[in-house]
Amino acid sequence: MDSFKELVDEQRKIKWVVRHGKKVKKIQCPSGYKVVNGQCKKMTGSELLKRKRAAKKAARKRRSKIRQILRKRMISLKRRKAMGLK
Repeated sequence: MDSFKELVDEQRKIKWVVRHGKKVKKIQCPSGYKVVNGQCKKMTGSELLKRKRAAKKAARKRRSKIRQILRKRMISLKRRKAMGLK
């Protein structure tokens, strides 16, 4: 069991992102896992199902706001470039 836990912790990635104009560390877990107190933890089957349904609902809503999203993304990418992140 300890080796499996270590394997999941090795698979997590630490990535720098911009939030509210500042650099912040973000932890990424493999699919089927979520971040809980800085650790990757396996999600239950019911939670995976709820997230799948919610993602479909969110996709329908997102379709109407795509132009606004793209404009904001371009502004954010310019800020990241100025900070030297990408």
